[in-house]
Amino acid sequence: MPVMIEAGTWEGDAASQVYRQWSSWVPEQNQFRVFYGGWFDEPNGQGGYDPDPVGTEVAADLAAADNKLTMVNVERWPTHAYDPATGHTPDTESLGKYLEVVQTFAVRQPGVTFGYYGVVPGWEYSGWAQGKYGQRYQSYLDFLPNLNDIANTVDVLMHNVYPFIGLPGWDKWEDWYLAIAASVKEARIAYPNKTIYAVFWPYQEPEFNQWVPMPHDHFVAGFELCRALFDGVLIWSGEWRDLSESEQQQLPWMQHVVQYL
Repeated sequence: MPVMIEAGTWEGDAASQVYRQWSSWVPEQNQFRVFYGGWFDEPNGQGGYDPDPVGTEVAADLAAADNKLTMVNVERWPTHAYDPATGHTPDTESLGKYLEVVQTFAVRQPGVTFGYYGVVPGWEYSGWAQGKYGQRYQSYLDFLPNLNDIANTVDVLMHNVYPFIGLPGWDKWEDWYLAIAASVKEARIAYPNKTIYAVFWPYQEPEFNQWVPMPHDHFVAGFELCRALFDGVLIWSGEWRDLSESEQQQLPWMQHVVQYL
């Protein structure tokens, strides 16, 4: 079961290709690459963004040269809307944009093993925990078939399992553990032939878009749970990448992770 770390990334877009590495100490076989949204989308002149096929092809070519597991990350397009009265309604326009990106990438470089961050199966955090949101939970399960075309195009699923302790539905850390177990179970039912990686981060979000380091004991517990339930764990970068490489390796959570590299 691989444990991999984002040790560097291609920054910019198709017109400005700059590779930045911050963790050269991570063994090559334990590194994965992330390409962020600027590679795959472009302003459409109407206040939104559309897929950028040229940038997507350039990113695919760079990924092929790197020869590493690759994450495509675009977070501009909502996959669905949720209303308590109607449940989850697919956003067909956004889903079409996501599908166009992964199809372009896959056709350009079919030899690259890649996945799409978070889109499939998603992280419907208010719905997974303890059945407290049973109607919303079932509504999201009914929505999952709308992601089948995307799931069938990528090689692996990259499942966001970030903890949102303090937000609605997350009263205690046990809710997070239950949510991880429930969501990977449902993902394996929905996509039985797919490799599924957990995308892990050493931070929690107690308030919307306000990130703080995760308590070490909960990091270890969540990380080990993901190791047990998923096919691999991907450690995404964060503020720690601005530390020196020696300082990175002294972080308590990193010392736990390193034993699996």
